[in-house]
Amino acid sequence: FSDVHTFLSYSVWFGFFCIILYVLIFAFLSKRAIAPFVRNLENQKRFITNASHELKTPLAIISVNAEAMEMMNGKNQWTEGIIKQVRRMSGLISHLILLSKAGEATRAQLQFLSFPVKDMFARLKEDFDLLAKDQGKKLTLSAENGLTARSDEKYLSEILHILLDNAVKYCDDGGTILLSAEKGKKKDTLRLSVSNDYKDGKDVDYSRFFERFYRTDASRNSSKGGSGIGLSIVKKIIEDHGGYIWATSKEGEGTCLHFVIRKYREAEADE
Repeated sequence: FSDVHTFLSYSVWFGFFCIILYVLIFAFLSKRAIAPFVRNLENQKRFITNASHELKTPLAIISVNAEAMEMMNGKNQWTEGIIKQVRRMSGLISHLILLSKAGEATRAQLQFLSFPVKDMFARLKEDFDLLAKDQGKKLTLSAENGLTARSDEKYLSEILHILLDNAVKYCDDGGTILLSAEKGKKKDTLRLSVSNDYKDGKDVDYSRFFERFYRTDASRNSSKGGSGIGLSIVKKIIEDHGGYIWATSKEGEGTCLHFVIRKYREAEADE
């Protein structure tokens, strides 16, 4: 009996040792296996950031030259086309840079400060009210009195800029864009929603709405423009804020993007 007990004891210890050895070998080999993919991803991010910064200078020169041509010769369809495409490219470059930074950002790098939601909404209205009116659309902003957000204001403002830009772009002619804010159902949360009148919204595949480079219109000649990366940036930043985002669409009610973020308390913000 003593020999059997000793044999079983040694067998258990040997098995335990083999399991530990297997885990260590597996972890070592796995790290070596994924290392090339990690380096490739880091190189891609570095390339996107560097290329984006390098493209800004020639675009600025093209824009200045086009504006100078307009001053000397007056506006025409060619200079207007150049300026329009430069602005489109500049917007794409800004999104690529933000996407790269969002991919590297962590909660520790975000600056959670309290600020009135209505103050931020007032600035957003200045930025988008004229754009909406020029396209024959109406922009409405609604926030509860005294409502505050505890967030990284720069990133939250960027989120709302992207969502409002999409909402105005895809709103039906004569339609309404609504940005609203209210307390979330759960404690210490803030819920924001951006909706618009968009009759074609019922045909959108919302399961893929936040994928990078996904566009509802696959045609590159779409008059709506866009690169398909704005909403993926929004999703990443919201997740960094400990929140989540989803989209809904009801016939006769248009399309609505909702997201909830946590209003971090002082102790959490300093972690």
